[in-house]
Amino acid sequence: MKPHRVGRPVEPDYPVSPRKLNAPDVPLKGNDCGGIFTCSQRLYGIGSPDPEQTWYPRVLRCILEKITRIELMHAGKPSVEVLRFGAFELDSRAGELRKKGVRIKLQDQPLKVLRMLLERQGEIVTRRELQEKLWPADTFVDFEHGLNKAMNRLRAALGDSSENPRFIETLPRKGYRFIASPAGPNLPIATAVESQRICLAILPLENLSGDPAQEFFSDGMTEELITRLAGLSAGRLGVIARTSVNRYKKTTKAIDEIGRELGVDYIVEGSVRRSNGRVRISAQLIQVSDQTHLWAESYERDLQDVLALQNEIAGAVVTEIRNRIAPELRLIPAKAQSVDPDAYESYLKGRHYFGMISREGLWKGLEYFKAAIAVEKNYAPAYAGLADCYWKLGQLGLLRPVEAFPNAKQAAQKSLELDSLLADAYASLASVAFYYDWDWAGAENGFKRAIQLNPDLSVAHAWYALSLVFLGRFDEASVEAQKALALEPLSQVSNIIFAIYLQFSGQIEAAVEHYRKLIDLHPDFFHAHTMMAMALLQCSRCDECIEYAKKAADLSGVSYPLSVAGLAYAASGRKKQAAKVLERLDLESQKTYVQATFPAILSFSLGQPDQAFNLLERAFNERDSSLVVLNSLRLFGISPSTPGVSKLVRRMNFP
Repeated sequence: MKPHRVGRPVEPDYPVSPRKLNAPDVPLKGNDCGGIFTCSQRLYGIGSPDPEQTWYPRVLRCILEKITRIELMHAGKPSVEVLRFGAFELDSRAGELRKKGVRIKLQDQPLKVLRMLLERQGEIVTRRELQEKLWPADTFVDFEHGLNKAMNRLRAALGDSSENPRFIETLPRKGYRFIASPAGPNLPIATAVESQRICLAILPLENLSGDPAQEFFSDGMTEELITRLAGLSAGRLGVIARTSVNRYKKTTKAIDEIGRELGVDYIVEGSVRRSNGRVRISAQLIQVSDQTHLWAESYERDLQDVLALQNEIAGAVVTEIRNRIAPELRLIPAKAQSVDPDAYESYLKGRHYFGMISREGLWKGLEYFKAAIAVEKNYAPAYAGLADCYWKLGQLGLLRPVEAFPNAKQAAQKSLELDSLLADAYASLASVAFYYDWDWAGAENGFKRAIQLNPDLSVAHAWYALSLVFLGRFDEASVEAQKALALEPLSQVSNIIFAIYLQFSGQIEAAVEHYRKLIDLHPDFFHAHTMMAMALLQCSRCDECIEYAKKAADLSGVSYPLSVAGLAYAASGRKKQAAKVLERLDLESQKTYVQATFPAILSFSLGQPDQAFNLLERAFNERDSSLVVLNSLRLFGISPSTPGVSKLVRRMNFP
């Protein structure tokens, strides 16, 4: 039979028997799931209904029971000496490489290369050293061919690439360097089950309602299922976030291909139909390695039950899953709360639009979160969503700071009054503290609190990383940016912040390549076009810079990205065109809000320091979020020690 492909899921009226597909065994590769991502600890409904009488917790329970049973069957004996990195373990005594406890087939020579690299993590291992150690003179094998073959096999086993390495970096004509951080040698593992990490992806539920306007509902149900499963077993179960699986919506790719790309062990696919006040959900669990259908079932209930069943997820189901896997597992707490169905629907629409990170998406998200709050005034997640929209509008220059950030702060504080454990709200408050209050220590404490509450909230790691970049703490920024990227390998936020880290830390060519890949994934993400233009400017690729800056202005509907085009005109000797850009921005600012920081930088490049200082003063008074780049003005050929600039840096109390 052909490999299973994702398509329109069946909707059986009874449980479907597991069906094994004739698919070849393929070693798991791809991005490490890196952990668990939960959007927020949201909970709806009250009481403690019998979990056996409802369908939503049974979906979760069946999935977890099946996975746990399989993982226990395949659990190996304890290892007494391993080197850990990411989801991998190198058992030096057994001579085995394992991913989440499952052995990966790898020949002896690539294993020896990996061992050498791990033993000298962070150092260059030269080609000569590898030759002397592993290919001595009396070995009748072509060294270059043998080494290249070993490295190709090793990278394939790790799901790594030479172009965008996560583990092994190639230094042309020199050698190789292991760039990830092992947990350390000689670390005992209590049990194989404890050391294993199960990675799962829930593909976007297909909307079978026949109404394209209901896509938000199917997307929302997908995100809820992801959030609930991820929260069941922190540290044990890794669930890929929706932003990373969304590209597989309506895909025809085979399950094994998707599994390799995401680096997961199991995939859940299914459908949702909403009609006449009823909801029908079908789901099936598939093991990636051999594409075996492990479980499938359909459920149909009144729409009202979708909300009432949320409490069961945190109550009966969480308790049951804890007992079935291990009693010591840390479970993310949730606060019981009832919510009006109309408020819930508005909330789902708000999350749907906010996730676009576009001008239209942010404004629509704002409207829907407000609508949810109008119906349900004590709905904490809606306030957190409102805060996200407001501060993001302010950061991107789509709303005046004085309108955006105070409203964001108020909404986040209200959210925390209603639910003091909502990590999303702490991350929003920290962002306000950083971009508007310029309270650097307060912002850092807020990001750390969000991560403490939910270590797998990828946006908290990402936003914290960006703040560290602007403070020049690149080593710490690298750690947080890579955590965010591991949690959400395909999201707009994780990828752009990782690229910004590369750019500001001097890895400009790598940054350009990362922006290019991000734009390929999200071609309408205007902020990626803006940052790509800046990176190209640093590479003196002025014509390309101008093209991307103009595209960013077209996509965003605001003019400030044109400042970057103006910088490219000035850098390439086209002063008249640069002056016209500055004049246009000045006229625009008389009609609407235009962030003043980058027009100030353009004024410097045109040899107009007085105008530049006036613009910087305006930016300071308006609390322009872009002023946080003041410590990084060398990127634009401006010294931070310039008298007017250094004075402004001191007024902002930069650490």
